Amino acid sequence: MKREPKSLGKIQRGPKQNVLTYGVRAYAKGIVDFSCEMTGTVKEKLRAVTTPCLPESNMTDDELAKVGELSSISSRIVMRCLWLSRLARPDIAFAVQRLASRATKWTRWEDGQTHGLISYLHVTSEHVMKLTVDPNERPSLSVYTDSDFASCPHTAKSTSGIVYVIIFGQSSFPVMRQSKKQSSTAQSTTGRVHCMRRCIVWGNPELAFSD
Repeated sequence: MKREPKSLGKIQRGPKQNVLTYGVRAYAKGIVDFSCEMTGTVKEKLRAVTTPCLPESNMTDDELAKVGELSSISSRIVMRCLWLSRLARPDIAFAVQRLASRATKWTRWEDGQTHGLISYLHVTSEHVMKLTVDPNERPSLSVYTDSDFASCPHTAKSTSGIVYVIIFGQSSFPVMRQSKKQSSTAQSTTGRVHCMRRCIVWGNPELAFSD
């Protein structure tokens, strides 16, 4: 009897197509419950938002000048979100990376960002990644990378993003990804592109398929 590979998802095999559903819905709901318990927030007060990020153009000096109410427990919430983003929720990676970089400088602005992130997880807790493939299709691997320019309002550093995508015909599925603030401050578009390209060597695609 052939053993199925270990996976966080469910594999359905058929004569014409295989379907992989990949997600950790219970863990996402657990983060929402934990956050509400720690902050004393009622779930009904969580907003129905369509993005995990608040526009940083809305940031005020007053918010940045005051220590956030969640400063003592922020790491306990953010680290759970970080683990979730790495497992199966790349859509929250940027927001979590931003919050993680502010762990020792937490302000009222990060309080609001955290509330927005948890609100987003609450309304998208059932989201999963799904791949449908023809078992006879030959897979290929593509790498996509990009970065913004000096987007961090605190350090003026850029953020690089990279994703390795396995492609089966018309279907594609991310197998490795990363959102990371660049270690140096880019002085030009050329500089941030150079840092972005170095990000490609962050991971070896072959490792994604090793047993």
